[in-house]
Amino acid sequence: MKFPSIVLTAIFFITNSFAQVATTLPEFPTEGDSIVVFLDTTQPGAEELFNYSGTIYAHTGVNTNFGDWQHVIGDWGNNQNQPALTRLDANLYKLTIGFQREFYTVLDPNEHINQLAIVFRSVDASLQTRPDIFIDIF
Repeated sequence: MKFPSIVLTAIFFITNSFAQVATTLPEFPTEGDSIVVFLDTTQPGAEELFNYSGTIYAHTGVNTNFGDWQHVIGDWGNNQNQPALTRLDANLYKLTIGFQREFYTVLDPNEHINQLAIVFRSVDASLQTRPDIFIDIF
């Protein structure tokens, strides 16, 4: 059975109307999940990085029950200690976080991750996503 072109067009527009600058796999991550974050620089909030061809880095931490922007990895603008994204396509990148508690070194069992906090930036930090990106942990 073939889908009429109008059905495929509707599916395309519905899917793209919900597109976000950052998405995750799994779609609704929990604290126990291994996570991959995808950055789509064609989306609002990532305009500065659209068609950028250099390496993109993540300034990232977590919002927990102990406070916001906890366990930040590295220092802003330091390419030696901040995670680099993998380029998948001209405007699509991925950041493999894996298990959040390990990635962000959240050792206290009483501290719970509520959100990932991320700013994606260019090599020289002159281009970045705006505003900060917060990904809910369910």
